[in-house]
Amino acid sequence: MSSFDPSNLQIYILGAGRGSRLKSLSEYQAKPLLRFLDKSLLEWQIDLMDHFQITDRTIITGYKKDSFNDFPVKQIYNSEWESKNMLHSFLLALTDAKNKMRDFLLLYGDILISEVAFAKILNSKKQTSLPINLNWQPLWQARMVNIKNDIESLKFNSNMQLTEIGRSVQSLASVQGQFMGILSIERSEIELWYNYLKTYLDRKENKEKSTTEFIDELIQKEGLNLPVIPIEGGWLEFDTDTDWKTYLHLHSKGLLKEVTGWSP
Repeated sequence: MSSFDPSNLQIYILGAGRGSRLKSLSEYQAKPLLRFLDKSLLEWQIDLMDHFQITDRTIITGYKKDSFNDFPVKQIYNSEWESKNMLHSFLLALTDAKNKMRDFLLLYGDILISEVAFAKILNSKKQTSLPINLNWQPLWQARMVNIKNDIESLKFNSNMQLTEIGRSVQSLASVQGQFMGILSIERSEIELWYNYLKTYLDRKENKEKSTTEFIDELIQKEGLNLPVIPIEGGWLEFDTDTDWKTYLHLHSKGLLKEVTGWSP
């Protein structure tokens, strides 16, 4: 994606999970259809793709899959969504993507990202890369009392190569940014990532591992060189019902953009 061409990009949204930490907010609807302000999270994401003229977009569904039928996205159903985690949806996306000759962009279905931040990702000269939120701390402080309860390690070196991610932390010194639920893979490397992930999930001990744990193993054991794309905020994650309430409160006080960098 060294020179951005929307016709050469395929986007996969991971939207199969129940979103149980949203409690009653996801009782009758899939997590990406949670409404925030005047639109669902998925509608916000689709509008962003429309702005950048990206038409090849697919959502991996599971919980309440029929609720996605009226949206302009292709669907792949994860029939094992109740028993397997997000990495299995990621594998379905890679399985589909490796049959095309287009760059690959993974998006979690419970995030919002600003046009400015998204443009930086799309126009990065780093083809396979991991966007990271450098301005994560104000957002985490607004969302929770003790940020160490929900923070993961993330380190990169002077060459902007990721050196560690997804581990528990004792000190914020090991947190140079946070994973954004976004991953960019250059078209020629999609099959490599597919093989990595399939082999990883074939090992029983990895059945419940997270995306960041998978990426960390690729770095530590496979010697993967993964550049990071530094992003200065402009991002929201809807992981819990408290997140949703916090963002609505910040918006009502006119502080949402100041704290998160994202605004409607």
